[in-house]
Amino acid sequence: MENAAYLEAADSHAVYPTSIYRQCDALTLATADAGTIESVMSTTVTTTIKIARNVLDPSNHLLFDVYKPLGRCVAVVDDKVDEHYGAEIDNYFAANNIEFTKLVFSGNEVDKGIEDVERILIAMKKYRVGRHEPLLVVGGGVIADIAGFATSLYSRNTPYVM
Repeated sequence: MENAAYLEAADSHAVYPTSIYRQCDALTLATADAGTIESVMSTTVTTTIKIARNVLDPSNHLLFDVYKPLGRCVAVVDDKVDEHYGAEIDNYFAANNIEFTKLVFSGNEVDKGIEDVERILIAMKKYRVGRHEPLLVVGGGVIADIAGFATSLYSRNTPYVM
């Protein structure tokens, strides 16, 4: 118990997990003279997949349950999705009294690049997205790729909802 108290004060990450979505385990073995050390490490990523209709209906609590406790939602949205459903997305969060920040990016394959990943990272920093605060990703393959990559880089794997 004395060691646990010391570790909690010295480095809380040594005692407490850093993500509710990831669990890491390891086993380290060494020869008696410590001339050879072997380590086996594993990471388990937990995800939930929900198939739902009418997600943007303000009475649907799927997104509400994720973002209301956080008090806000930061979203990366495909520009074409925003054209067709932007008002509906805005209305959902307004109707549920959830602060909403929308970052619109091109979903075209020709526009896909590291510059957009960097722009998402800068926006996440600007809006102070917490490391356990899921980014909402709304769009197709390009948006999923660039936003997913950005969240994997931000604060050692920030979760996202898509």
